[in-house]
This record gives sequence, C-alpha cells and structure tokens, in this order.
Amino acid sequence: AEPPDPDSVAFYRRLLEVLNDPAFHDGVWMQLAPLPFPQDGANYDALIAYAWAYQGAWRLVVGNVSGAEIRARIPLPNPSLEGAAQWRLEDVLSGGEPITYPSGQLLAGGLPVIMPANTVRVYRMRSI
Repeated sequence: AEPPDPDSVAFYRRLLEVLNDPAFHDGVWMQLAPLPFPQDGANYDALIAYAWAYQGAWRLVVGNVSGAEIRARIPLPNPSLEGAAQWRLEDVLSGGEPITYPSGQLLAGGLPVIMPANTVRVYRMRSI
C-alpha cells in the first residue's frame, strides 16, 4: 500500500476539526448566490457559497470548483449586519490574517472574494 501523504492527512484532520463546530450541525443553513464584479465575472458561476447562522455568529463556506481564479461578490442575507459597525472574517480552515469589513459595504455590495482555482475557504464571521 502507498503511504499516506502528510499534507493530505493534515488537511483532512484540520477539516474535521473545523466541521466539528456546532454551527454546522445545529445552525440554520442557507445557500448563497454569488454575483459577478461589475467589471468581470466570466466564470463566477463556478463559485459555490453556503452560510450557517448560529447563536448570533455566522459560518461561511466559499469554494471555487473551477480551474481558474474567480472574482465575485457574495450577497449575505444577514439582518444583523446592520447592528454592528464592522464584521471580522477569519478563515478557520486555511488560516491567514482575519479580514474586517464595514457593515455598510457588506450590505450594499456583498462580500468581495478572489478565489484561486480549486480552493475552499471556511470563514467564522462575527461582529466587532
């Protein structure tokens, strides 16, 4: 038998840890409809996006299932966006620096995303 690939093992361990979050089991699930940026969007339809609302916080999963980079925006159906000045998004799967957006920007245009080919991000989204 072929030995397991350490990078794949590490990825799936991390994925299972992330998916153990109660939001994915007890939260309210929503399918989101990505939209193109006004100036491009040739392949934005290869972007999938889902959200889970749970105890005042949100989880957002965005995946690019194409072989090319996608630039799009994701409208967020979150009435509580109006109640906070800013929202912080942390990619709990891949890590990296958290991103902060003003509520008005998210309400007006949605969450802007630039997704490399064949990638997924799992965001924990909360007001700050």
